[in-house]
Amino acid sequence: MTNTKIIFGGIVAIAAIIASPILAEAITGLDSTSITTTTEYNIEFTTNGPVATDGSDFGGFAIFTTGGDVIAVTSHKGVYDSEGQAYPNKNKTFDVCSNGNISEGYCDAAWHAHIVQPVEHPACAIAAVGSLTYEEPGSVNITGNVVSVDGVPIGTT
Repeated sequence: MTNTKIIFGGIVAIAAIIASPILAEAITGLDSTSITTTTEYNIEFTTNGPVATDGSDFGGFAIFTTGGDVIAVTSHKGVYDSEGQAYPNKNKTFDVCSNGNISEGYCDAAWHAHIVQPVEHPACAIAAVGSLTYEEPGSVNITGNVVSVDGVPIGTT
């Protein structure tokens, strides 16, 4: 098994990191994190209540890998930054969406994953986002109070 450091100082809200260099705590509380590795990372974040899938929560979870990158899973209605989200122009990889786009079902609250390369920033206790992937590194599933990220190949981080 590969050793992985878990962020104990708070849950990372990646969407907030994108808009600001400051790491933010997610809205939903984290009870436990389980990480298994063989040829890929499989991660389960267990929360203290049901995980919202309707966009009412703006937040996410993340782990630092031994390689120094971050595997992050997030949901943020109104900000488009992932191939897993609905958007009318797939040639674009980022947008803070208009109310019109949101009312048409775009920039949805779909839970999705990123590989993030962190950088130092004087305003951040841990790190800020240097870059993140548009392509999802693994599959994200929500079941009750569990957010799982499966199939992130080791070596991509």
